[in-house]
Amino acid sequence: MPSPRTRADPLERSRLPPGQGREGLLERNQPRGGPRLRESPSIERAAWILIGILLLLLLYRTWQGPDIFFHLHMGRQILKTGSLSPPDLVLAPPTGYVNIYWLFQVMVEISYRIGEVFGVSLLMVAAWVAIVALWARAASLLRSGGVGMILAIGGILILQNRFDPRPEVFSYLLLILMVDRLDRWARDGVELTWRRIASVGLLQLLWTNTHGFFALGPALVGIMAVSSMVQGRGRSSGWLKLLATVSVASFLSPHGVDGWRFVLDLWRFQGSMGWAIRETRPPTGDFLRIWTVQVFWACWAAVLLASVANAFRGERRIHLFAFAAAGLYLSASSVRNGPLLLLLGAPAMRSFLERALLEKKPGGKRRARLSSRVRAVAAPAAGLIACAISVWILSGTYHGTIEARTQLGLSLTPYTYPTKLADWLVPARFAGRIFANPADASYLQLRLPGARIYMDQRFMRAAETQTFLTALADPSAFRRLHAQYRFDAAVLLLGHSNDLIASLESDPEWTLAYGDLHRVLLLNARSDQAARLERRPVRYYDGEDLSLPPNGWPAIQWVILRIGEKNRAELGEALRQFGGAKAIPSPLIGYALQYALQVRDPALAREARQLHPKMIVLDRRDRGDVEALMRQAARLASAPP
Repeated sequence: MPSPRTRADPLERSRLPPGQGREGLLERNQPRGGPRLRESPSIERAAWILIGILLLLLLYRTWQGPDIFFHLHMGRQILKTGSLSPPDLVLAPPTGYVNIYWLFQVMVEISYRIGEVFGVSLLMVAAWVAIVALWARAASLLRSGGVGMILAIGGILILQNRFDPRPEVFSYLLLILMVDRLDRWARDGVELTWRRIASVGLLQLLWTNTHGFFALGPALVGIMAVSSMVQGRGRSSGWLKLLATVSVASFLSPHGVDGWRFVLDLWRFQGSMGWAIRETRPPTGDFLRIWTVQVFWACWAAVLLASVANAFRGERRIHLFAFAAAGLYLSASSVRNGPLLLLLGAPAMRSFLERALLEKKPGGKRRARLSSRVRAVAAPAAGLIACAISVWILSGTYHGTIEARTQLGLSLTPYTYPTKLADWLVPARFAGRIFANPADASYLQLRLPGARIYMDQRFMRAAETQTFLTALADPSAFRRLHAQYRFDAAVLLLGHSNDLIASLESDPEWTLAYGDLHRVLLLNARSDQAARLERRPVRYYDGEDLSLPPNGWPAIQWVILRIGEKNRAELGEALRQFGGAKAIPSPLIGYALQYALQVRDPALAREARQLHPKMIVLDRRDRGDVEALMRQAARLASAPP
């Protein structure tokens, strides 16, 4: 009996008599008198190239996550101090935090020193390309023609949600390496030599020092050991040795047992506070209006149906079902876990595709005909889909449809990170105590080494997290924190912190020192640091494209804020500056017109009406509402002074 490595592929033409291979099967099953559907290798190659281009375009994006600058800061401190757990410089260090990410932090800091944002982005692109390629191989997508291509496109659309530079990227890479290796060894029935055991142990060692998903390693190998014992293959001793090796490697970090304790603490935290953080919520409810989330659920159903089909077709390898069940559960519990559906479901998908598309079933002439037709049509369809999405991305409108605060380019955007504010603060060597949201705080901590931030994105305890998130919007909660920590400055985002901004602007203890389209800096007038900075007028508009939601939304919020404050002078200044934009969101004009009518201000009505020719409609109902307000404001604007 030939070994699994040498067993003939029943559809491989080079190993079968003429007329019995893949082409012969397609030819025999064509309807007589009709056109013949043939799989064209050139079409398949072209389609895969288009899918690769789509992947690269999705990876060619600006940063949007809050984590990366914290990890860059920690990597810089590790290399500077030589300690894998450098001193925590935040004002309120998170209780129970253990820095298990040190290996990732060192890698990204070295990449940043070499090429700054481009260097880190290049590292992430390489990691994601490897992840997608390994997943496609593990799920047998590369051998499944057009069907595999369509599944690959769906998978890439799911993975893009996590294309930010985060330590979990390398967690996914190590996960798919382990899943593919374990499944291949079980499928081929190979002997687990010490060399093979050591290779997986090394993967686990790297994983343990990179990201909290390392806990999946012993779980996966444990499933393989149980599966081997239940199926009685006589090789369970090798799997038990592997399990012991991986388990030991999961403790081999500078933190030992504390690494496991930290992971368990994070799981408990997400169970109690997951609702407060968008990415830890399940992909249901409001998420369902995003079309890529609908693609996720389609792929989720595909993995489930593939597992059910495998069971009905006599698949007896327990680990396939256990891996798929874990992927189905984890991905459905949190938006951030979407990639786990694909990576853990790869062995089940491979088994299904190989049985459905790559094997000839006895008496299955109709099934073979359907398979050949689907494969022949799906390849060009997949190529067209990949091409269409690529053109969509290049048009600049794609990312807005998936509610992503990113755009084309390996760079930073001012709406995601306070780049302009930092450029203003760095020359003054600002070294005060800063209260800011997590993304802004981590960025400022890297750019302003002498400053002390209140807290970053390391959420560990429900009470601490709730206090922080509440203080970002609630003036009373902020003042309670200020009484304890005596902040020198508050960096606040438009929209989420409008009430707090208005409250502090009216407080003599605080003064507005800086403002741009997306955020403001308020200084504590009693702070010694306040004397280091000269106040500057707010720059409501500085050439940004207001047709993009991340820019248009804060512009609207500035108008709402100034109306709420009844600050006529600043409202007029904001409208004059926004008038320099090429496109202006309809709500901005609507709010300004409505307020002008409410306070009976002809000059303000004229200023708001002048913006109308540049209006872009965000909602169909807006057009009618704004046009009605324009007619009313016309009568007010024409009134004599």
